[in-house]
Amino acid sequence: MLSSGEKKEKEEKVEEHLSFLNEIKAGNKEFLIYDLLGSAKRCADLEKKYDDAVARLYRVLEKIAQVALEKRGINDSDVKPEQIPEGLRDEFIRISPR
Repeated sequence: MLSSGEKKEKEEKVEEHLSFLNEIKAGNKEFLIYDLLGSAKRCADLEKKYDDAVARLYRVLEKIAQVALEKRGINDSDVKPEQIPEGLRDEFIRISPR
């Protein structure tokens, strides 16, 4: 049986987790990045699944790049050549699958 102090502490922790999950649900991508980082850490530390952890870290890097592009008004699935800095534009056009 939990003491009233322990029960209050657990309830506060649950509220904290719910608040975090609500941020993700609301579309806060920065919170999603933290969640992905935590997932990668759990894979490595608890499950010893290092290959899964690395894949999740790779996804974190992808999400960070997507968020950075979104802040500049760029949709990463539809990048237009004029959205690329001039010094990189020719290379982008050359390797672009369009």
